[in-house]
Amino acid sequence: MDNNELLQQSYRANELIFKGLVECGCFKAALELDLFTHLADEAKDTVSLAESVGAIPSRLTMLLEALRQMGIISLEDGKWSLTSFAQKMFLPSHAHPILYIPVTLKCQRVGLALLPYKLRFFVLKFSNK
Repeated sequence: MDNNELLQQSYRANELIFKGLVECGCFKAALELDLFTHLADEAKDTVSLAESVGAIPSRLTMLLEALRQMGIISLEDGKWSLTSFAQKMFLPSHAHPILYIPVTLKCQRVGLALLPYKLRFFVLKFSNK
Protein backbone atom coordinates (compact mmCIF):
# COMPACT_ATOMS: atom_id res chain seq x y z
CA MET A 1 0.00 0.00 0.00
CA ASP A 2 1.48 3.35 -1.00
CA ASN A 3 1.13 6.57 0.95
CA ASN A 4 -1.78 7.87 -1.15
CA GLU A 5 -3.81 4.71 -0.58
CA LEU A 6 -3.01 4.80 3.12
CA LEU A 7 -4.10 8.44 3.33
CA GLN A 8 -7.35 7.72 1.47
CA GLN A 9 -8.15 4.76 3.71
CA SER A 10 -7.31 6.75 6.81
CA TYR A 11 -9.60 9.55 5.63
CA ARG A 12 -12.42 7.07 4.95
CA ALA A 13 -12.02 5.41 8.39
CA ASN A 14 -12.07 8.80 10.10
CA GLU A 15 -15.15 9.78 8.11
CA LEU A 16 -16.97 6.58 9.06
CA ILE A 17 -16.22 6.86 12.76
CA PHE A 18 -16.15 10.56 13.58
CA LYS A 19 -18.63 11.88 11.04
CA GLY A 20 -21.13 9.18 12.02
CA LEU A 21 -20.91 10.17 15.68
CA VAL A 22 -21.29 13.86 14.90
CA GLU A 23 -24.25 13.24 12.59
CA CYS A 24 -25.94 11.02 15.16
CA GLY A 25 -25.43 13.74 17.79
CA CYS A 26 -26.91 16.37 15.48
CA PHE A 27 -29.87 14.15 14.67
CA LYS A 28 -30.42 13.46 18.37
CA ALA A 29 -30.29 17.20 19.13
CA ALA A 30 -32.88 17.79 16.38
CA LEU A 31 -35.13 15.18 17.97
CA GLU A 32 -34.71 16.64 21.46
CA LEU A 33 -35.49 20.15 20.21
CA ASP A 34 -38.44 18.75 18.24
CA LEU A 35 -37.20 20.50 15.08
CA PHE A 36 -39.05 18.13 12.78
CA THR A 37 -42.42 19.02 14.27
CA HIS A 38 -41.63 22.75 14.23
CA LEU A 39 -40.67 22.59 10.54
CA ALA A 40 -43.40 20.15 9.50
CA ASP A 41 -45.94 22.68 8.26
CA GLU A 42 -43.92 25.70 7.18
CA ALA A 43 -40.41 27.00 6.58
CA LYS A 44 -39.05 29.27 9.31
CA ASP A 45 -36.21 31.72 9.67
CA THR A 46 -33.54 31.04 12.30
CA VAL A 47 -34.80 33.54 14.87
CA SER A 48 -38.43 32.39 14.87
CA LEU A 49 -37.35 28.74 14.87
CA ALA A 50 -35.00 29.41 17.81
CA GLU A 51 -37.83 31.08 19.72
CA SER A 52 -40.21 28.19 19.08
CA VAL A 53 -37.73 25.51 20.22
CA GLY A 54 -36.13 27.54 23.02
CA ALA A 55 -32.62 27.62 21.54
CA ILE A 56 -29.92 30.25 21.14
CA PRO A 57 -30.10 31.46 17.50
CA SER A 58 -26.34 31.43 16.82
CA ARG A 59 -25.96 27.89 18.15
CA LEU A 60 -29.09 26.73 16.37
CA THR A 61 -27.61 28.01 13.11
CA MET A 62 -24.64 25.66 13.55
CA LEU A 63 -26.94 22.70 14.12
CA LEU A 64 -29.18 23.64 11.20
CA GLU A 65 -26.17 23.92 8.89
CA ALA A 66 -24.97 20.46 9.95
CA LEU A 67 -28.45 19.07 9.30
CA ARG A 68 -28.47 20.80 5.91
CA GLN A 69 -25.19 19.14 4.99
CA MET A 70 -26.70 15.80 6.06
CA GLY A 71 -29.60 16.33 3.64
CA ILE A 72 -32.25 16.60 6.36
CA ILE A 73 -33.18 20.27 6.02
CA SER A 74 -32.71 22.92 3.37
CA LEU A 75 -32.28 26.69 3.38
CA GLU A 76 -34.07 28.82 0.82
CA ASP A 77 -34.62 32.57 0.95
CA GLY A 78 -33.42 32.68 4.56
CA LYS A 79 -35.91 30.05 5.74
CA TRP A 80 -35.26 26.49 6.88
CA SER A 81 -37.49 23.61 5.82
CA LEU A 82 -37.46 19.83 5.90
CA THR A 83 -36.31 18.00 2.80
CA SER A 84 -38.77 15.57 1.25
CA PHE A 85 -36.57 12.77 2.62
CA ALA A 86 -36.93 14.10 6.18
CA GLN A 87 -40.68 14.60 5.78
CA LYS A 88 -41.09 10.97 4.75
CA MET A 89 -38.70 9.42 7.25
CA PHE A 90 -38.72 11.59 10.39
CA LEU A 91 -42.30 12.79 10.76
CA PRO A 92 -45.01 10.50 12.10
CA SER A 93 -47.15 9.16 9.28
CA HIS A 94 -50.48 7.39 9.54
CA ALA A 95 -49.84 5.80 6.14
CA HIS A 96 -46.40 4.39 7.10
CA PRO A 97 -45.98 4.44 10.90
CA ILE A 98 -43.27 1.77 10.90
CA LEU A 99 -40.82 4.06 9.06
CA TYR A 100 -40.76 6.69 11.79
CA ILE A 101 -40.43 4.52 14.90
CA PRO A 102 -37.23 2.51 14.27
CA VAL A 103 -35.11 5.48 13.17
CA THR A 104 -35.97 7.71 16.10
CA LEU A 105 -35.76 4.95 18.69
CA LYS A 106 -32.36 3.77 17.49
CA CYS A 107 -30.93 7.26 17.65
CA GLN A 108 -32.35 7.89 21.11
CA ARG A 109 -30.88 4.60 22.40
CA VAL A 110 -27.39 5.54 21.22
CA GLY A 111 -27.46 8.56 23.50
CA LEU A 112 -24.84 11.17 24.15
CA ALA A 113 -22.48 8.75 25.91
CA LEU A 114 -20.84 7.83 22.60
CA LEU A 115 -20.10 11.40 21.60
CA PRO A 116 -16.73 13.03 22.23
CA TYR A 117 -16.77 15.17 25.38
CA LYS A 118 -16.60 18.55 23.61
CA LEU A 119 -19.45 17.70 21.25
CA ARG A 120 -21.52 16.28 24.12
CA PHE A 121 -20.92 19.51 26.06
CA PHE A 122 -21.99 21.58 23.03
CA VAL A 123 -25.19 19.56 22.50
CA LEU A 124 -26.12 19.69 26.20
CA LYS A 125 -25.46 23.42 26.36
CA PHE A 126 -27.36 23.99 23.12
CA SER A 127 -30.67 24.86 24.66
CA ASN A 128 -31.11 27.86 26.92
CA LYS A 129 -34.19 26.39 28.62
